[in-house]
Amino acid sequence: MRSSVECIPCYFRQVLSIVRRVTSDEHLQEKVFKEIGSAVLPRLTLDKSPAENTYEIIKAINKILGMSSLDPFSEERNKYNRIALSMYSELRNIARNTSSLYTAVQVAVAGNIIDLGILEAFDIRRTLENILRKGFAIDHFDYFRGAIAEAKNILYLLDNAGEIVFDKILIETIKSAFPEKRIIVVANEGPILNDATYEDALKVGLDEVAEVITTGTDTIGKHPERGHPAESFREVFYSADVIIAKGHGNYELLNDTNYNIFFILQAKCNVVAKSLGVNVGDAVLLKNGAIKP
Repeated sequence: MRSSVECIPCYFRQVLSIVRRVTSDEHLQEKVFKEIGSAVLPRLTLDKSPAENTYEIIKAINKILGMSSLDPFSEERNKYNRIALSMYSELRNIARNTSSLYTAVQVAVAGNIIDLGILEAFDIRRTLENILRKGFAIDHFDYFRGAIAEAKNILYLLDNAGEIVFDKILIETIKSAFPEKRIIVVANEGPILNDATYEDALKVGLDEVAEVITTGTDTIGKHPERGHPAESFREVFYSADVIIAKGHGNYELLNDTNYNIFFILQAKCNVVAKSLGVNVGDAVLLKNGAIKP
């Protein structure tokens, strides 16, 4: 997916979001903005995805501040893991009471609202209620269920901390319906925004329901050839029968590939919504290649 000129203001909003979490020094904040605007932004291109451009900006912020790696969202990742875990029994009951894989996918997509890279405020419970009531604007569930039933190896690309508890519900439901399936969950190696790390995955117990590995990188989105991914991640990616990819970053990086991917996300900005042909706020269960991006 290509970027749009509409992404440029969002890049600066993300810069502000990050530097405010790192420092209250307005002169240092100003320095970051000036250098991003004068030295980084001019070398970015609309031919790259928003995820790739945002990643370059975040790495530049690290360099400007003289830090090899920033983790300004650490406390918030822990916070939303705790909040989501407090909802775990309720979420599991919702899925179990309907005995429905479809409901479990709805639960999983509701968790995608926990996105601090895009949103400043959100209501998790209201989002869940709305999605359970409205369903998906793009609904390729029949393809999804068929692909899951036929697959031996399923790869699940995580997105955000907190959200991964909602993913756990879907993984448990798949395992309950198809206990013979091998499911491998992929988290980031290093921190970026509020994306889930390997440690986050263990904290919420994803290792209890699936194998957990890392990308070996800290990129936004999990492309097997972006950044410096671990060979183990490449191997499981290319050998997977079905890939479930959560969130904007994975959609932006992988929607123009030919892999057997199902994207589960909420369209949280106009650029992604336009690419999908839906409205901002809509939930999507999309079979890769089933619509023209």
